[in-house]
Amino acid sequence: MRIDQHIHSLDLGACPSPTQVMLKFAETIRQPGTGIGEAAGIVGQDPVLAAKVIKLANSMFYRGLRPSVAIEDAVARIGLQTLARLSLSLSPPDQHPVIDSFDLERYWHAAHARATAMHSLAKHIRCCPAAELYSLGLLADIGQLVLASTAREAGASEPPPNN
Repeated sequence: MRIDQHIHSLDLGACPSPTQVMLKFAETIRQPGTGIGEAAGIVGQDPVLAAKVIKLANSMFYRGLRPSVAIEDAVARIGLQTLARLSLSLSPPDQHPVIDSFDLERYWHAAHARATAMHSLAKHIRCCPAAELYSLGLLADIGQLVLASTAREAGASEPPPNN
């Protein structure tokens, strides 16, 4: 399997999202008065949804003068209705053939911890926008999830490392 086929699998919903985040998001998005910040906060807990939101926000249809990197900016750009429709493309972990030795909970926890640390560091040293560094931290290892999610269908015998 070529690398572009692995990456395309992210768009097709081949990568799992945390169940608790999906449930929380579905509940929140249905409530009247849900704000962009609240929705973005939940999106920021799921690397797969965050990647899809940022990609869509930078597509030809939604693209602005500057690329959207921060999750809240991306959510504001696409809107809550589009976000709700996009979230329907997510599926829970039990519907995916992720390699048994890949620890999804550990991956999600590490992604969120890294994102939070990068956000705090950016605020402390004031080097760049903290919200953008949060996104980068959340998505830094998404390739591991993509490879683990597609390795079984590609016939890989060796799972990717899960650091």
